[in-house]
Amino acid sequence: MMLILAVLGSSSDQLYRKISMRLSSLGYRVVSAIQTRKVELPRGLRILAEGGAMVTLEYSTSRILISSSFVPESAKRIADIIRCLMPVEPDVFIMVGFRRITIQDEGVVKVLACKGEGELLRLREEVKGDVLGEVRCLDECSDETISEIIQRAQERKYLPSPVKRGI
Repeated sequence: MMLILAVLGSSSDQLYRKISMRLSSLGYRVVSAIQTRKVELPRGLRILAEGGAMVTLEYSTSRILISSSFVPESAKRIADIIRCLMPVEPDVFIMVGFRRITIQDEGVVKVLACKGEGELLRLREEVKGDVLGEVRCLDECSDETISEIIQRAQERKYLPSPVKRGI
């Protein structure tokens, strides 16, 4: 089963990179999505979308970009779409941002990445569901902190241990 992990807070981009790189280096299949205010489409996709296509694809020999005018309203629905695109189910789906649809979704596991104590306290009040870790500032985000977050995910059975996957 795929772990849906939301990285929330003002330092989420930096924490995402560290978690994603560590999980990938351990052999986990990682997919990710980021929420932005506006998506800038590459020229090819923009031409197709302006022509009225609801779903557009642009691909090369090494990459495919898919754009849709349908915007899912839940983490589970986005995860379902990702499952359809992958030949093998990913181990982890990391969502960066997506605060509105993840913060109170108990089916989404969270990691909080804040710049200060005030922001962390506000997030703690809002969040529902399991929280694997909290990083108050990027300085606290050592390799050991990342290892602890991943170990908690394994202990709580969100992730298989690398040994069980033959890694």
